[in-house]
Amino acid sequence: MSDAPAKAAPSDPAPRSGADPVRVAWIAAAVGVFGGGAVLHFGLQILPMRSGLAALWITTLVLFAADKLAATRGWKRVPERVLLTLAAVGGSPVIAVARPLLRHKTVKASFGYRFDHVIAAQLVVLAGLAWIWLGPA
Repeated sequence: MSDAPAKAAPSDPAPRSGADPVRVAWIAAAVGVFGGGAVLHFGLQILPMRSGLAALWITTLVLFAADKLAATRGWKRVPERVLLTLAAVGGSPVIAVARPLLRHKTVKASFGYRFDHVIAAQLVVLAGLAWIWLGPA
């Protein structure tokens, strides 16, 4: 017998079966957008901006959770640029809450760095809008 230690079996490189999380997330987003449009069409008292913001937040949460699921199962991932774009256009509160709850994208420094810059840019824009609307103090 050989005194050499036994080699560990390589991890399973085969892709796992299951629904593509990106496709599922986009379908859920479409349902949210069309559902918001249907609510507006039938005259329920919801402002279009609130409906659009709700659809954006739902889309952001679904894609963020789908990326977490894809990361744990070895599926195709949601690109970071998509998550950061959603954050930049208004989904940042959702990601700020979902990151620690889902324990996703909390260790990756590059995502945190870019996300912090998105938040900083949004704060600058909000300060500028407040200055325009309210005037200088």
